[in-house]
Amino acid sequence: MIITQDSGFFVLKPKTLSFDEFRDKAKVAGGTYANEVVERIYDTLIGNAKDLKKDYDNYFDDEFDSFSEFLKKRCNADDECINNINIKLATHEVLYHRRPEWGFGGFIEMLFSDEMFEAIDRLTEL
Repeated sequence: MIITQDSGFFVLKPKTLSFDEFRDKAKVAGGTYANEVVERIYDTLIGNAKDLKKDYDNYFDDEFDSFSEFLKKRCNADDECINNINIKLATHEVLYHRRPEWGFGGFIEMLFSDEMFEAIDRLTEL
């Protein structure tokens, strides 16, 4: 599940989802050019991102009263977004990509579209 916000976007990744499962859902064979593209998408959105809940537990637990407050104040998440995250928190990692002031560039710019998010959503659901 991908949740977009003005400040960036959250990727809710099932904790058990591996790259191989992601690639298999995309119906892409290993060792192909398509595999390289799918691997870039995975690495950009999932593989290179930090789990916000782990960051909260390790570094911000004392600073904020709750994970919800952390999401609201640190990531500018709205109430609906926070509710959606809390619903999936037990089974999903919460990844966040902040939108730079100058906008996303390169590969992630192409990914930051409703059409791509819809396609990626289908690949991240178990």
